[in-house]
Amino acid sequence: MAPGQPLFTVVDVDTLELAGKVAADELRHVRVGGTVLFRVDAYPDTRFEGRVARVEPVADPGTRQVTVYVRLPNPGRRLVGGLYATGLVVTERMDPVLTAPVDAVRGEAGASWVLAVEEGRIVRRDVAAGPTDHEGLRVAVTAGLEEGAVLLVGPAPEGLEGRPVQVGAPAPRGLEAERGAPGPEGADGPAGTHPEQAPDTREGRS
Repeated sequence: MAPGQPLFTVVDVDTLELAGKVAADELRHVRVGGTVLFRVDAYPDTRFEGRVARVEPVADPGTRQVTVYVRLPNPGRRLVGGLYATGLVVTERMDPVLTAPVDAVRGEAGASWVLAVEEGRIVRRDVAAGPTDHEGLRVAVTAGLEEGAVLLVGPAPEGLEGRPVQVGAPAPRGLEAERGAPGPEGADGPAGTHPEQAPDTREGRS
């Protein structure tokens, strides 16, 4: 062994640092101290949480992305260096509201509405639509809709209003208006009470 050659490296794994890329047009959502939710390939069913520690002052000239560094506690030392992670920067928190499938909320010229089944007939209900979850599957409905409403999902031809329909069984999970706020856990059914709303900051949808 040559003189001056390192014998070993000491690493503090109680707190780790995640380096990720954010598109330049999403940088306005990122602030030091902001919350970041992410998943690691090694633990796909676990959501971890960290805080933005610092943001590079210069964008990558080739990708126009900016490097963001996130510090995260590592209780139990489950995480190790070198793992790949996908993260979301939390930009907005909402009180729990009704949510509906994105394909059930229709609109044009700034107006939004849904086609609901009430007393055996299709009726149009004007609604106030809010933000969608990060996967774009559910949208917050802040007015005009009651919890448990049965909605038509997907493309619908003109002239359906007033037509009789028969609902023979409860709507499958995800086809009714549900209580909750759009968030990272609300993409495959009830949104629960996870109100985080954020752009996707994976290296490489909002």
